[in-house]
Amino acid sequence: MEVSESGYYAWKNREPSQHGREDARLSAQIQQIFLEHRQLYGSPRIHAVLKERGIACSRKRVARLMQQLGLSAQTKPSRKPTTTS
Repeated sequence: MEVSESGYYAWKNREPSQHGREDARLSAQIQQIFLEHRQLYGSPRIHAVLKERGIACSRKRVARLMQQLGLSAQTKPSRKPTTTS
């Protein structure tokens, strides 16, 4: 891997960054909102709920965290109109 041993262990034992801690806190809130709304909300709606609650973050950040958590909104089944024959 062409990385020094000391550099590897320094990285491995390093504390999580502030951004990483904020992502973890935000991920928990995203998961809670997702479950509260019966797994129907995607990133734009979850972002709107977070904004209402006074939590500032971008929609793209919400989308990235949702993807990392494996959360995706359930889509409505397509409805085919029936015609008389």
